[in-house]
Amino acid sequence: MLHFSDQALQTIRDAMQSRQTAPAGLRVGVVGSPCSGIKYVIRLEDTPDSEDEVVSCQGLSLIVDRDSVIRLQGVKVDFISDGERRGFTFDNPNVSSSCSGCNKAGATQSG
Repeated sequence: MLHFSDQALQTIRDAMQSRQTAPAGLRVGVVGSPCSGIKYVIRLEDTPDSEDEVVSCQGLSLIVDRDSVIRLQGVKVDFISDGERRGFTFDNPNVSSSCSGCNKAGATQSG
């Protein structure tokens, strides 16, 4: 499903260990449509929802909503800490850089 860099894995594990109670897992998801831009969700989660899938990935329990499962296939997650820039980055090979042609006026895609 996903591939986490060593830096991303270490950052996530450090965050999990710093909590008083262990989280159920790491929620990862995608919100938005291709034309309005894709945003990624990544946060520690205490309880999965009944509609979530819980999968093991590189030693992490990932909590993923069903709509995001396909959209996360092949995504590479890294953690950048470079001066003022600090955070997770997502490289999604499934996102194209052009509009898919839905014929809606003003529709553009960012990813």
